[in-house]
Amino acid sequence: MPYPVPLLEHLVEHVQSKAPLLPVPDLVRNTRTRPSQPYRLGPVRFTAVVITIVAIGLIMTTFPPIRAFGISVLGSAGVVGALIGLSARTVLGNAFAGIQVAFSDGLHVGDVVVIEGEWGRVEEVKLTNVVVRLWDDRVLILPTMYFTERPFQNWSRHEPRVVGKVQIHVDHTADLEDLRTETQRLVESSPLWDRRRWVLQMVDATAASVVIEVQATAADGASAWDLRCDLREGLIGYIRDNHPQWLPRTRSEYKP
Repeated sequence: MPYPVPLLEHLVEHVQSKAPLLPVPDLVRNTRTRPSQPYRLGPVRFTAVVITIVAIGLIMTTFPPIRAFGISVLGSAGVVGALIGLSARTVLGNAFAGIQVAFSDGLHVGDVVVIEGEWGRVEEVKLTNVVVRLWDDRVLILPTMYFTERPFQNWSRHEPRVVGKVQIHVDHTADLEDLRTETQRLVESSPLWDRRRWVLQMVDATAASVVIEVQATAADGASAWDLRCDLREGLIGYIRDNHPQWLPRTRSEYKP
């Protein structure tokens, strides 16, 4: 009969072989078929050791001469387990959070996420922590409990396509139809637009200016970011060069 540790490791390897990992480019395009990254076998070995100790204690209780010793082994295992649990609440909390993340199917390797205002891509999903590479190549390592206790944005959970938004403040005298025509030219000439839809709307108005918002779709989060930057730069340049009077102004009235 195989020992518990090799048996559990063989079971984990069998499950992983049924759901092989995809390369990162394929992960981005096949978000529904992306498996979670397999966890290390350390927790499996720890679980196997606990099961072995409990099994030995139970077996010893079936023999009258050593029944008392078997009961003491089980009692000692329970006390030790309680002490370990109290001293490792954070570690165990992250471990259970990792299991929750795996079963909730809310986070995968290759997902584009926004955390605390930082945009990045998930590189590793481990049992106790998640590694995210930010847009400027910084690496953000977060405990798994973060993703079960705090909200975060996942731009590619079901599909990578997203909508990019740009807001610009202009004067009340700005001609929206003229801006809409220029926006159409900028969007349709951009290779980053995925040809799904775009729109320009006035979304707010204050005493000093009005706020126009441009929405345009892109194939993924990275393309949406670059498309937003291009549209913002193009519209500001168009207003500055052709209609500087549409830039926000502060008005005052003087009465002698």
